[in-house]
Parts: sequence; structure tokens; C-alpha cells
Amino acid sequence: MSGTFWPKAGSKRLDFSGAGGGRKIEFLLGGALAVIIIGSLLLIIWPMVTGGPWPSKDRTYRFECQKCLHQFEMSMEDLDRREAEPSMAPMGVYMLDCPKCGGKNSALVMSKCPNCQKWYVLSRDKSPMQERPEDIGNVCPHCKTDVDEWRYQRRKKNR
Repeated sequence: MSGTFWPKAGSKRLDFSGAGGGRKIEFLLGGALAVIIIGSLLLIIWPMVTGGPWPSKDRTYRFECQKCLHQFEMSMEDLDRREAEPSMAPMGVYMLDCPKCGGKNSALVMSKCPNCQKWYVLSRDKSPMQERPEDIGNVCPHCKTDVDEWRYQRRKKNR
């Protein structure tokens, strides 16, 4: 009964011996399928082997104390080793205690301007939520570059 239900076209076997002469297309399709499977596996496994898109333990972050203006750096590994987790301000901004003046949650993460290469704390991170204008952007205080617009134009130019 099982032989009568399914047509014979589905039961044809691929012959990779090359003796048939007209089987080159089957060989090419089999090779293409193998390449696709291997490529898919590499796309899945490669990020696991190389550490993936997660932040590197070697990456350092620069902070600035809003009380004494002291700047310091911490690696991701140092942040992980801290006894207490860093506080999170609204909008997910890291706030640390200043190692120089001891100010509690006074140090904020700094950004580097892609245009002038200077470091700064985003103005939207400095001001409390209730005092923020709605249209505050990511503008470098040193060269007045709108960083989001700069990156957009850069991507547009590189296409």
C-alpha cells in the first residue's frame, strides 16, 4: 500500500558517480546544497566562537564625574567585578560613584565625537527627565556636530 500512494518521482536517487553522463546537474545541485548548509552553519557557529556581538571584556568606557569633572576609564571586566551594580539613570545611562571625590552616582558615561574626536557627556544624560526638552539631540558641545546626523550622512555617502 505504501508504494501505491506516493508517485515514483519522489523515490529517485541521486547518482554522484558521474558514470551516467547526463547527471552533471544533479552533482551541481548537490554541491550547491552542501555549500548552503556549510555557510549556514558557519553563520550560526562563528559568533559563538569569536565572542559574538556582545561587548568585549577589553573594551573600556570613559566616565566623567558631574561634581568634580574628574574623568576616568573602566573596562567592561572592571564593571563586571564591581561589588554593587552601577546605578541606571532614566533612559539606561550608567551612573557610577566618583573615585576621586566619592560623589554617589555622579559619574556618567562619555561619548566620543566622530568629527572632532573629543569626549563629552551627552546633555540629555546630564539633565533630569522632567527638565529635558523633547528635541534634545546628540550634539557635540566642542564642535557643535549633530552626531546622529553626521553618522546618517556618512552611511548615506558610503552606499
